[in-house]
Amino acid sequence: MKQKKQKFEKGDCGYINQHKVRQLFITFISLIMVAVIFYTGVLRYHNTKSIFTVIAAVAAIPTAKIAVSYLVMVKYKSCDRQLYEKSVQLAPDSLILADLLISSTEKILPVPIAVIRDNSVYLFTDLKTEDVKKSETYIRTFLETEARVTSVKLFNRQEAFFKGISLLNGNAPGKFDETVKKLLLIYSL
Repeated sequence: MKQKKQKFEKGDCGYINQHKVRQLFITFISLIMVAVIFYTGVLRYHNTKSIFTVIAAVAAIPTAKIAVSYLVMVKYKSCDRQLYEKSVQLAPDSLILADLLISSTEKILPVPIAVIRDNSVYLFTDLKTEDVKKSETYIRTFLETEARVTSVKLFNRQEAFFKGISLLNGNAPGKFDETVKKLLLIYSL
């Protein structure tokens, strides 16, 4: 009996890898459709000055958008399953998001794991050269547009991250936890 392939939503562990494959497939199919439309016009009218060329050019715009989405994500990979499971084990009553690519005007911040509890957000990034304070300030800025955030901590060492989320687990759920989760998903690719 065939198992149905699991569809990952944004914020699930495994989302980035699945989304990259999907975007590549859609890009490939879209490019084929643009080429078929264009060459149909060339074969029908024996030149490129036809309505088919215009339709192909207009169809190339969403194709380019999908291709850019793939190209932006291609260098990132999904969260390590062991990291995700240890985070769930250390903070079982917290909201946990995985595979976030938080975008700003300057860069994309890969966040394999984010833990939300008591209006606090603890994020882990595996980038060692990342300017942690600047990224924390940016995340706090967009979160505070709609939610009151107690703290935003960005860790680039797993031990410190695990220690932080285990301390967070003792706190009560916050009033803005769901709002913070939604905002993180909105700002993520």
